[in-house]
Amino acid sequence: MKVAFVVPPFFSEGRIFAESDPVANRDDCLRPFIELRHSLAQQGVTLATADELPVGEADAVLCLNMPKAGDAMWQTAARRSIPVHVIALESEYIHIHNADPVLIARSSSIFTPRDDIIDGAKFLPIRFAQHLRPPLIRPWAGRKFACMVSGNKASSHPDELYSRRLDVIRWYNEHHPELFDLFGTGWETSAPSSLPKRVARRLPFLRSLLAPKLKVYRGTIGQKLETLAGYRFSFCYENFSSPDGWITEKIFDAMFAGCVPVYWGPGNIGNHIPDTCYIDASKLSEPLQIHELLVSLDDAHCQAIVASIERYLESEQAIEFSISTFVTTIAQQLLKHQEKQ
Repeated sequence: MKVAFVVPPFFSEGRIFAESDPVANRDDCLRPFIELRHSLAQQGVTLATADELPVGEADAVLCLNMPKAGDAMWQTAARRSIPVHVIALESEYIHIHNADPVLIARSSSIFTPRDDIIDGAKFLPIRFAQHLRPPLIRPWAGRKFACMVSGNKASSHPDELYSRRLDVIRWYNEHHPELFDLFGTGWETSAPSSLPKRVARRLPFLRSLLAPKLKVYRGTIGQKLETLAGYRFSFCYENFSSPDGWITEKIFDAMFAGCVPVYWGPGNIGNHIPDTCYIDASKLSEPLQIHELLVSLDDAHCQAIVASIERYLESEQAIEFSISTFVTTIAQQLLKHQEKQ
């Protein structure tokens, strides 16, 4: 069996499997796809990017997010009557094609984190796969106070959390810059929240002029976990507070680093990760309230949260986020459809 993997151009020529690529595989983020290909190969299935294994020569298609309606893949797959499976890991608020009803109807199966649409038939549960391991244990006393790793982005969606991140950044920048460090990309210019700002980002003079003036900005980082492990608290807000089940790597980065996550994400986060493992920022909302709570937590309280994180990461509950679950779910569905043909 041969499966053509339709991926964004950045990951073409097999780059999505490039274990030694320090850019594409930063923080080993490609591990789920590397392990998926390895597992399928053991079962006699070839998985290769569609530029190397054309859809016209494949027995099935796997897509990383939904291709556009005009993508030639759809016509080729329909003409050859081969199944199309979609890993919908990008929010539909950003990648609108993942919610296109016409494209959904064309798909044989869709792997999604969205709890509200999972039905066990067409929509199958998939999580942002993690290499589950115990948190890093570093001396608590020597850690800095708080940090955030975030790109400078914006959205007009009513459930966006980019502005909530910016509220935290601005509050610490004004009131306690000595207690907060910001890392990430795009802070040398304004967020692309409007057409004029998107244009301005392309012009060096305006890009510099409109850049937020932040005393707390510390640039970009190489290894996230090594950096986060130097802090007591890590603000890890999702891009959006919906839909249910949309839990990305952000909270896991903080947990693996052994610091306390200050988290804001979907309302049903407690169904997947115990509320003893993080500070729920959505219940406080205002940066001053959040800061006052964090300051009030003594070492014993923080270490108890880290201990809870360690128990969770070693528990059966965490398995849904494991790479092995990610691989097994996708591989079984690919093979199941092949048997039907």
